[in-house]
Amino acid sequence: MQKETTLLNVSSMITEELILINEKANTPKELFLNVAEILEKKNIVKSSFYKAILNRENRFPTGINTKPINVAIPHADPEHVNKAALVIVKTKNSIPFNQMDNKDSKVNVEIVFFLIIDKKEKQSKFLSKLITAIQNKDFLKFIKNNDNARKIRERAVKELS
Repeated sequence: MQKETTLLNVSSMITEELILINEKANTPKELFLNVAEILEKKNIVKSSFYKAILNRENRFPTGINTKPINVAIPHADPEHVNKAALVIVKTKNSIPFNQMDNKDSKVNVEIVFFLIIDKKEKQSKFLSKLITAIQNKDFLKFIKNNDNARKIRERAVKELS
């Protein structure tokens, strides 16, 4: 029996064109708009995605204190998604996100993993895999210190498969 995460086909979910390096944004809202526009042009998400991810982030913040390199894992419900993907964003400057475990507290995020899942039953398994990967400080350092999308993709596929 195949593992649920392999049904997602991690290798096809992570593409070099969805690894954004030195992305300029000052707020989560600005970053979400930039990423939503890219995903919509590629027909990966529906036009409702931007509003959905923004609303979800406001209700359930995704900033995670993984010092020294903090991350966020924004996502929207599968009905706003056409095709599963993972967008990895290395920001040019840190972006203040509300913390997942404390809404009233901010965390300055440098790496954002946009979880784009098209089937609800696959979301928790993949999210669990991603949480394990971000606990690996070497993985986060590798992304932060690397500007080569191909190398970041290879490492991410290895970490998440």
